[in-house]
Amino acid sequence: RPVGAVRLQERQNRQNRVHLLDATNPEKITQTGQLNIDGQLINSRMIGSTLYLITRYSPTLKGLQLYPTTEAQASANRTLIQQASLQDLLPQYQWQDNARAALFQPNDCFMTQYSGKNNLQSSLVSLLAIDISNSNPIPQGKCFVGDVETVYASTEAVYLATTQTNYTMDGTGETAVYQSTVNTDIHKFALTNGIEYRGSGRVEGH
Repeated sequence: RPVGAVRLQERQNRQNRVHLLDATNPEKITQTGQLNIDGQLINSRMIGSTLYLITRYSPTLKGLQLYPTTEAQASANRTLIQQASLQDLLPQYQWQDNARAALFQPNDCFMTQYSGKNNLQSSLVSLLAIDISNSNPIPQGKCFVGDVETVYASTEAVYLATTQTNYTMDGTGETAVYQSTVNTDIHKFALTNGIEYRGSGRVEGH
């Protein structure tokens, strides 16, 4: 069944929905599959029959109190976090009505050398490849701790870039003092043999 179109929809609960559509007959387009992926869509690219998605996912744990107001709630949060595995903090996907499955193994995700004390991130950025010509399109990819603003792509590589604004706290610990210069971090992923992380670099400027 040739697939001629892909529609992306971001849901309010931070989950992306990919609809695979058969456009062989433009007057009667039919849906051939649906893929749900945890996270917020940043951007996408299409190269051949492969759809590349760049998403941002904020790890969470079921039952975690995001804003604890009592010591009991804070203690329960600490226990929940201590008992969690790395896999519990990674995004999942679901194809059709199948069971939800892990997008990554923990060793598929990494931190760069630029995650300094002033640039700690709580988000996971994922670069996913989905072969929409496959009858069972399982997402494959890599992820890293950080953020992304801009995406560049060729047929051989994808580059993810984000601006880092550094700051320190003043003597009171209440006011942030921003440096006069900013940097841009760039992360390269090769596409020649699946998705392979090639390295990260930093340049001055926004």
